[in-house]
Amino acid sequence: VRAAESTTPSHAASRDASVEGSGISWAIGTDLLGDSLEPTNHGVGRTGAAEEAKHGKESKEGSHEEHHDHQYLSLLFLFGTLSIGAMILICLERFLPAVPYTVALFVVGMVVSTYHHFKPTDSWIHWPSWYESVGLWQEIDPHLLFYSFLPALLFGEAMRLNVQLVKRCFGQVFLLACPGVLLGTFLTASVGKYIMPYGWNWPISLVFGTILSATDPVAVVALFNTLGVSPRLTMLISGESLLNDGTAIVCYALFMKVALGASLDTAEVIMFFGHMTMTAVVVGAAIGYLAVFIIGRCAEAKHHADSMIQVIVTIACGYFTFFIAESEFSTSGVIATVSSGFVVAYYAWPRFVSCETMRIVWETIEFIGNTVLFLLAGVLFADSVLSRWSYIGLADFGWLLLLYICTTLIRGFMIVLFWKPLNMLGAKVHWTEVVVMAWSGLRGAVSLALAIMVDTQPGISKQMGSRIMFHVGGIAALTFIVNATTAAPLLKLLGLTKTSRMKERMLFHFATHLTEHCTEVFEAQLRHPEDVRFNGASRHIVRSMVPALRGSSPDGPRFAQRRAASGQDSEQALGQLFREAYLRVVQNNYWEAIGEGIIPRNLRAARILLTSTEEAFEHTDVQLIDWDVVEREAFHSRPNSFTKYMSRLVQKKPLCWVTPLWHAFSEEAAATQRVIIALSFQEAHARAQAEVPKYFAADDALDNQVQQQVARESSDQCRRAAQLLACIPADIVEMGKSELLARKLLHLQQDRISHVKEKGLLTASEAADMDHQIQHAREKITHLPKEMRAVAHSAGPAPRPGYRREGLLSQPESHAADHYSGY
Repeated sequence: VRAAESTTPSHAASRDASVEGSGISWAIGTDLLGDSLEPTNHGVGRTGAAEEAKHGKESKEGSHEEHHDHQYLSLLFLFGTLSIGAMILICLERFLPAVPYTVALFVVGMVVSTYHHFKPTDSWIHWPSWYESVGLWQEIDPHLLFYSFLPALLFGEAMRLNVQLVKRCFGQVFLLACPGVLLGTFLTASVGKYIMPYGWNWPISLVFGTILSATDPVAVVALFNTLGVSPRLTMLISGESLLNDGTAIVCYALFMKVALGASLDTAEVIMFFGHMTMTAVVVGAAIGYLAVFIIGRCAEAKHHADSMIQVIVTIACGYFTFFIAESEFSTSGVIATVSSGFVVAYYAWPRFVSCETMRIVWETIEFIGNTVLFLLAGVLFADSVLSRWSYIGLADFGWLLLLYICTTLIRGFMIVLFWKPLNMLGAKVHWTEVVVMAWSGLRGAVSLALAIMVDTQPGISKQMGSRIMFHVGGIAALTFIVNATTAAPLLKLLGLTKTSRMKERMLFHFATHLTEHCTEVFEAQLRHPEDVRFNGASRHIVRSMVPALRGSSPDGPRFAQRRAASGQDSEQALGQLFREAYLRVVQNNYWEAIGEGIIPRNLRAARILLTSTEEAFEHTDVQLIDWDVVEREAFHSRPNSFTKYMSRLVQKKPLCWVTPLWHAFSEEAAATQRVIIALSFQEAHARAQAEVPKYFAADDALDNQVQQQVARESSDQCRRAAQLLACIPADIVEMGKSELLARKLLHLQQDRISHVKEKGLLTASEAADMDHQIQHAREKITHLPKEMRAVAHSAGPAPRPGYRREGLLSQPESHAADHYSGY
């Protein structure tokens, strides 16, 4: 079917009205190559359709509308945005590392929107499908925006929280995210009421204030992680953002109802806030615990798909929590999702089959969400300015600048006002950190989505909605372009990214160790090549290619100069650095043991050991205290009446055969876990004592003194672990050691099977059959046979050494030993 007319201006207009063909179909002039699902447009053809529209002919009701509903074109903007984001990231990492990624996205989004607004329909670069796709996203429902992207971003951030750091900073975060948001809302509303020239009443001013009180410091936090800012400051800012989104949305919902005419009393307001907070926490925690249970059922990697199932469960958990909280319980989806993510962060990480896979997947999800949201934010802001000139005048740009100054001052005032209470609720906040916290109050996708909701409300005038959209988008743009871009220079100016001299010292010694090791390998390969590919290599050419082989590290002289200029090193600072290195090696050994299956993922022992190192990091300036944490959690915890009752009940049939109950409540299982904990603790510290000193030079008295001091602390903790281990009945200790060795051997077998499979000597089905046999053996270890339990239960207490008489056990330690050994 050939087109009867040439492409005229009216013809081009019809192309915009109905994007149905493609560049090929229009170039050739046939609708047979148009829409693959509607190849002939009911036999009319493109020109015929244009003629029908031109003469006002009507098509069949219903079906014609459906055929011209091209919602699938929205996918073009989605994947186009991701492609643009990937290109931007490539350019920034290689050429402009100082520019935050989200800032570049926002600017590109404004460029896309501007070009879309002035699109030349007669240009050779005219792409109807892209313009249609951009237009669909410009008209996106704000609720769809919330439900599509917010759960993933919130849950991904919450599930990776450092639990111990959250406990340490929760009071400070809560102060900033709740009273701080309320104060910021009221002050910003006052600016909208008394300074802005629009005559807004209090309800709409409070709505405006809540929208601008929601911070989104994604760009700044990304810089913090890149520049090495302290984890505590990062937690204060990112934790505040997680919670203040929930607070701002709850306040927005309340004030918007008032702005639309609702009448409230004190009881209703209290009930509203109680339901929006407490119910959300309960719903989120319940779904989080359910997700942890399912993750735990897949924790031992009994089947090939277990790791994938765990990833899917976490994704579903985030979205289900948000949807059920918002749609079914009419409570805060943000608070519910954060609560659910925190439960997963607290319990699930030791249970993940592959933590690396989980991190990569969630980093990808967050990249997709942030890329789409921030580029779309730029598109929406530019569109709100360009398409609403009848409501936005040049004077409004001046008012926008004034509003930016006011919001920045309000943020600073709020932080300074709460500075003293912040110090009372947690670690001291330095004045430099106060400056950074005030400057990091960026506004982003949440604020823009709330502004869109205001603009689409039937009870809000078009002029008012346009002005709110303009100012919220403008504040987001200014905070991105000004605050985020200058955050890195500000951090460097305040000295918050400066590497400590002790850290430089360690890095210098590590570089020296690395150079020495490289030289040894180089000389050995030249003398006796282990690989035929290296035989005959030129010493001179290799030296020219590897800088480490050409001499000492270039940082060596500079380090020596800094050390000489700054005087003697601080014993406390060096000791803190040494203890931190110890704890990192210890923690890494725990993760290795969990990954190898030696420490069962589902046991509480794994979480106790990991928690002990996290809490010990807070006291590295004093001494190593990780065994104190283990002792408190695993050895000194007193069972309540319910636990005592269940411990007696699980010894009887049929409950003694229910493995989860037996592991949770039986005394034998608790004693076995204590054995696993104590032995794993001793092994991890032994490895740290052997590995850490390699990276610290003992070239002066202070180095030797600090290393010996930390080694004594570690040995003392291992001695205390051995003492408490000796008080546990010998048969239970033997059972625990046997279980650990059995798990180690089974893991070695699995590794060997994987290695042989990669060599091509085993097929996938053969390897799977052998792997299933090993998994079955591991499952039998978890489900201990009845006779083994009976032996453990009936065995009398092991003879206790005379630790108390010899003074090796303190009185509290002796009482604790009596408690868990049955005396």
